[in-house]
Amino acid sequence: MLGTIASCKKDENLNTNIPGLGGDSWVASQLDKWLYDSLTHPYNIEVKYKWDQSELDLNKTLVPPIESQVQPVLDALRQIWINTYIAEAGATFFKKYSPKLIVMVGSPSFNPDGSITLGTAEGGRRVVLYDVNDYDNTDVNSVQQMVHVVEHEFGHILNQNQIYPPEFKQISVGKYTANWINESDDQANSEGFISAYAKSAPDEDFVEMISLMLSNGRMWFEMMVNSQSDSAQSALRSKEQYVISYYKTVWNIDFYALQTDVQNALTRVTGRPTLASVFGFGKTYTSAVWSAAVTGSSPDFKTIFDAASTSLDGSFGLTLDSMKVTFTAANRIRVQMFFGGYQASFTYSFSTDANGVMTLTYLTADSNGGLIKDDVQGLLDYFSQYHFTLDWGFNRDSNANLGAFIPQEDPKVYYVGILE
Repeated sequence: MLGTIASCKKDENLNTNIPGLGGDSWVASQLDKWLYDSLTHPYNIEVKYKWDQSELDLNKTLVPPIESQVQPVLDALRQIWINTYIAEAGATFFKKYSPKLIVMVGSPSFNPDGSITLGTAEGGRRVVLYDVNDYDNTDVNSVQQMVHVVEHEFGHILNQNQIYPPEFKQISVGKYTANWINESDDQANSEGFISAYAKSAPDEDFVEMISLMLSNGRMWFEMMVNSQSDSAQSALRSKEQYVISYYKTVWNIDFYALQTDVQNALTRVTGRPTLASVFGFGKTYTSAVWSAAVTGSSPDFKTIFDAASTSLDGSFGLTLDSMKVTFTAANRIRVQMFFGGYQASFTYSFSTDANGVMTLTYLTADSNGGLIKDDVQGLLDYFSQYHFTLDWGFNRDSNANLGAFIPQEDPKVYYVGILE
């Protein structure tokens, strides 16, 4: 037995470095140079992508990021998050409040309750980004998720420096719960929350409002809100106004302008087509058909539509069923109204400025249009009194492609239709 023990004895060199315990060194790569030039030098942001377990929860099973994923993630965030805040608030603001350390992890962080953590912010100076390995620059949902995470954590950093109004906590008082994981986003929306996670605590509610309104855009928020009950809409609108006011009064930032910047940058990063590039004369889609059944339709537009329908009913005993807007030429749009088996057509000319803002001018009507013109004048005026931008609509209940005409003067009064 002693002989056996002796034969298994080995001499091992224990004087070696264990990766992640400090003292590691490596030759700077092109990635390291890019990180220095893009983040460290201009903003004093250090990025840790080499594995360092001491930066993370020792009780979690995590994996390192794939090195080829690091630059695509951070370049997207540089364009969508950093550049947009600088455009609206200035470089001094961002340098002062930006986190000084970003730690990157390849996998999500799984929690005992079944949820996953995609990001954390600590002390206003350190952000951990998880799930880097699943990021895909060509997938809009993937990019939006990463933007949602970093906007959420940056929202926490801003709140750690300047707290949001305490009255915000009273909007959904009594509805916050540790069991948010058992609810869907749809259920949470119906209770006046922008996401299920927003139900976990008032602080999370506030930064979820910030992050999802930025990452998903104003059209998504409008259509989500408009598909809820009156009480849920009231809660979501109140929360929206607190966010808008907080950004303006505390940081002197126009939140809606920031929101537009973020969406434009997201479009550039993902290569997602703008609606204007595929909707118009001679393009993939030429028409947008509206009816009251279109999920998420604008209540304010429906009010205008219903008023015209009521007037038409009083004059002819017929009510409006639907409406169709069609690009018929490079500078012409036809508005068709359908009522009791009949239809009427109205023609507008339009021009588009360098920012994609459309101006419509009423021209003429066909014979049926001439008969009902006085009754539907409110609808006709709608198209000529506003300046419009085009954007994708969102509908959780179908796969139909939706397009929206959004008035610059009042985005809540948008026309949304199924694209054809």
